[in-house]
Amino acid sequence: MTKTHIGGSVAFAATLFGSGGEPSSDCRCRPRLRTPIGQRKARDFSRRAVDSAVRVDSKETAASWQVNAALREAELGNADRARHGVAAALALSPGRDVNVFAALALARCGDASRAETLATGLEKNFPTNTILKVYWLPTVNACRRTQEE
Repeated sequence: MTKTHIGGSVAFAATLFGSGGEPSSDCRCRPRLRTPIGQRKARDFSRRAVDSAVRVDSKETAASWQVNAALREAELGNADRARHGVAAALALSPGRDVNVFAALALARCGDASRAETLATGLEKNFPTNTILKVYWLPTVNACRRTQEE
């Protein structure tokens, strides 16, 4: 390692941890998603990110933020919010990555038929995408099967 690299690592660590080894306030600002307040903060952050991306006409970025929020809602058990978020994301930009995470969110909230429809479309439209075929589609299918049990 170079001296600059080591110094940068030390500076980064100092940012993360105060002089006493405790996480700095920058690290503690991550919302705790297990609490209603943390969930509200995460939703607000996502909404502002989507709005900001839409304002600068970056629909794919806005859709990515929206589908990420939908996946978070699905993981937290908020199926209706997840479905609404997926629909909003797909309306903004139905790109490949948005479709992957939309299928994953739908599978996680128990909407197996819609998840399968998206996964089938992805497989048809991107037949040579290795990462999609060996990672994302099996992940979506596993989530679908897990929810069916």
